Amino acid sequence: MANLEAQAFSIRLAEQLKANGHPVSATYIARQIHVTPHAARLWLSGVNIPKEQNMQAFAKWLKVDPRWLRYGGVLEDSFVANYMSLREEDKATVRAVVMKFWLCLPPPLSGEEFSLPFEKQPKRQSLL
Repeated sequence: MANLEAQAFSIRLAEQLKANGHPVSATYIARQIHVTPHAARLWLSGVNIPKEQNMQAFAKWLKVDPRWLRYGGVLEDSFVANYMSLREEDKATVRAVVMKFWLCLPPPLSGEEFSLPFEKQPKRQSLL
């Protein structure tokens, strides 16, 4: 069963292929970016999303931002857009660094509430 992200990607891919005058064909895609027709068929059918190398090849070929092709929407040059384009292991590193600094901050003032959206709230401690 296809996931929603892969389905959304396949729609963006098909739209960009048509917009650039290319057929929406797995065989055609396979020849253009040097992958198997089976892989291209899975992308077009909304089953899988290409790995980063193939996403970059698509973006270059179709003349679109690879982050837009992967995630859709309006992406600004921002921390969030850059973060979303990272590999999962790199995202984990960023989260660990942010958490380390978060734990060193003084507690919020009375009445203020802050939270990190991706972690449970740990006890704050000093780096020293």
